Amino acid sequence: MTSKPESGKVSKIRVGVFTFFAVLFAAGSLFLLEGFTEGLMPWVVLGCPGCESTTTVSLHLWHGAEHGALLGVLFAGSLIALLWKPWKKPLLLQFYIAGHLLLLAFWTHPALGDVLQKPFVVVVFLANVMILFFTYPDRKALLNFKRTEPCNRTLLILTGIAAIILAPLMWQNFQLQLAGLDEHAQFFRYSESILVSLQLLLGSLLAATRRSGWKQLTIVIGIAYIYLGLAAITVPYSIGSWGYYGGALAILGGASYVAVAVLDKNLSFHKNNPTHVPPAN
Repeated sequence: MTSKPESGKVSKIRVGVFTFFAVLFAAGSLFLLEGFTEGLMPWVVLGCPGCESTTTVSLHLWHGAEHGALLGVLFAGSLIALLWKPWKKPLLLQFYIAGHLLLLAFWTHPALGDVLQKPFVVVVFLANVMILFFTYPDRKALLNFKRTEPCNRTLLILTGIAAIILAPLMWQNFQLQLAGLDEHAQFFRYSESILVSLQLLLGSLLAATRRSGWKQLTIVIGIAYIYLGLAAITVPYSIGSWGYYGGALAILGGASYVAVAVLDKNLSFHKNNPTHVPPAN
């Protein structure tokens, strides 16, 4: 991991501009898109953002937590992690951009979302991604998908376990969304549940590549799992909740993600070990 962009120098102006927009869009995810407000719903109900006046707010506590995990932890958390020396962590922005494109692609299906009926949302999300892409201090690194380190096997194992556990839940939510029998389907809450799981798996796979920024992304993923675990234990009987056992497992898994990032030292071993002799080509 280098301290300078691949171009060899840091543009303070570009860093400042990127940081400004990162703060702006993180605040937008937390407050304008109500990732923070909905994220508090398992503990403090401050209304039901995006719901109609006839909505039974108490039925949406778990789905509020998932909305908070998606926008408040994964998306806003990635941007917050980019505020310090963003050129050293292109993987975080790669995840942020890929996550938004996945979100838009997923919600273009009329049974899974209504984004096509809201062209303004599409424009705002795409503008968000484009602004961050073009203001990033080192676009060359952002477009570089080569790995300089072997994949983290522990993260691959954790991702595989998560996929096995989340797959039947995603299928169940898919069926419920297609059925469209309740207000959760009306507000595409089941669809968002699937999307949260997909984003967690996407972030985990990207983190396993150990490209620059993987540790910070791994911690963000871990925090998201821990947060969802705490929410599940708080509202175990809310529709869609992972319940007591699922919540405990999510907390354990999230702690494992954080531990992998904190304890791993292989990434900088060769650079910090003066006795290391590079292999001959």
